[in-house]
Amino acid sequence: MTKGSRNILLVLILVGSVFGGAYAYGQGLFTPDSTPDTNNWWDTNPTTSPTTAPSGSWSGQLYLSIVDKVTGASFTTSAVTVNQVVADANGNFNFISGSHKTTTQSANPQAEGKIISEGQQVIVMGSCTGNPSNGLDYYPVWYYFVAGDGNVIYELDDESCFVQTGSDPYTYRIDVSKATPTDERCNAYEASNIKYWFLGDLGLYPRQAAADFDMYLVHGATTLASVTDASTWVDTAAEITANATLTSATNDKLTFTMVGANANLGWGKQFFGISSSGEIQKYGAVLVVTTGILSMEKPSGWNVFDVQTLTDEVAFYKVVEPAFPQNGMKPQWSVDVPMSVNSDATAYKFSMWAIDCQNLGTVGSTGTTTSMPQGYGFVDSSTDYGVGAAVQAVGLTVSSGASATPQLMAYITTPS
Repeated sequence: MTKGSRNILLVLILVGSVFGGAYAYGQGLFTPDSTPDTNNWWDTNPTTSPTTAPSGSWSGQLYLSIVDKVTGASFTTSAVTVNQVVADANGNFNFISGSHKTTTQSANPQAEGKIISEGQQVIVMGSCTGNPSNGLDYYPVWYYFVAGDGNVIYELDDESCFVQTGSDPYTYRIDVSKATPTDERCNAYEASNIKYWFLGDLGLYPRQAAADFDMYLVHGATTLASVTDASTWVDTAAEITANATLTSATNDKLTFTMVGANANLGWGKQFFGISSSGEIQKYGAVLVVTTGILSMEKPSGWNVFDVQTLTDEVAFYKVVEPAFPQNGMKPQWSVDVPMSVNSDATAYKFSMWAIDCQNLGTVGSTGTTTSMPQGYGFVDSSTDYGVGAAVQAVGLTVSSGASATPQLMAYITTPS
């Protein structure tokens, strides 16, 4: 090729390059990508935060945090467990042999292992055998939801939530109209190519320690008996602070008062347990009173405590509503015992007990117990329900037809 030919070829190549580049630029081929690269080879901490799942079917593990219901703080104190049970294809829960799994919560949030498909109904129970600050154990909570992006998570806090559909073992469906919706939602998430159902924060209720459960039996402005150390029970006449004389046979009352010594703790949360046959059982706190005033009428709002061996006294009990303070506050509450009695100017013994974690379906006929409910089926029996002992751990006993081992006691003189 001659020198002139080479020059002509170079000119043609240059012209072609200019026109080709202009065309490519016009088509946007050289426009910079505005999306940042979050997984560059030099990034030692690539982005792995969960992203909202696409539409369509979804399945994955539960992913959640366990938190303190009062303070909102997450915790993994001692043994925190998450029990999961899934309803069958017809929406029935079999708590004994239904599909279930228990995991130990060692981090917050944490994946719970069991794969849940979209549309499945799930109940999750959190429990903890460790202690909140200055407290004793946590009350467990049952939560229900249908796996699906954005679905509401409900707290099961009323026995009417459970609609029985079978027996031996018992089976149930959930009526969400009787449940309490929470602020949490079941959301489909994906992180590092793993799918999850993210449930957010599921709370447990922190319980008072026995020694900080200061209890008083009061008539008017007079304290009749008190216990502030969970051990020095007022169970003899010598330990009574004062006795009382009623001013009216039909319009007088005694008052039980509880004062908590520490903030952010409560008492009396009601929760559900299951029997060995899968039957739902409701547990909660009760106040029990006994007296030798055999003509005393059942106080309004109370129930007859009908223990057959208690023949020389009458007894009544009241289911106490859960009492939990706002964050940073101490608990304090009172319950009145209306007195409707005979007028014979006679002194009678009056005894009282406050005790939580009682089977509310049987306590009126079988009496109080200091034994805690046992876990069966989907509730891991090695940790049960997290509560290790009743507060206060002294129940009513019967001796020779009369009540014994009271927590508080005084003598009440009826009006003349």
